[in-house]
Amino acid sequence: LSVQTPPGLHHHRALYDCYITAALLIDIMRTTGWTAEEMVNITGRPALLTTFPFGKYRGKAVSEVAKRDPGYLRWLFNNLDNMSPELRLTLKHYLEDVQAGEQRSNGTPQ
Repeated sequence: LSVQTPPGLHHHRALYDCYITAALLIDIMRTTGWTAEEMVNITGRPALLTTFPFGKYRGKAVSEVAKRDPGYLRWLFNNLDNMSPELRLTLKHYLEDVQAGEQRSNGTPQ
């Protein structure tokens, strides 16, 4: 990414960071073809977590835990009271994958 900034701007200063952020946004919009409204919609949604931020699997890949210990994911989903939207989405996503895999193993149609 090549960005032309006005002379006198210094790295990691607020105005310089604004120029770089705007350039990145414009580049992403050009590359993806997304409109500003689509960008707002996309960035306003929860995202899947890739690693566990807490607990006995802290720092471990959620995908690996889902394969090795799907019961832990079920337990979290059913027992955590204050769950972030990202964690809820992640657990639901991987539990659906686990369930689909179990159905395939048992010959149950999906």
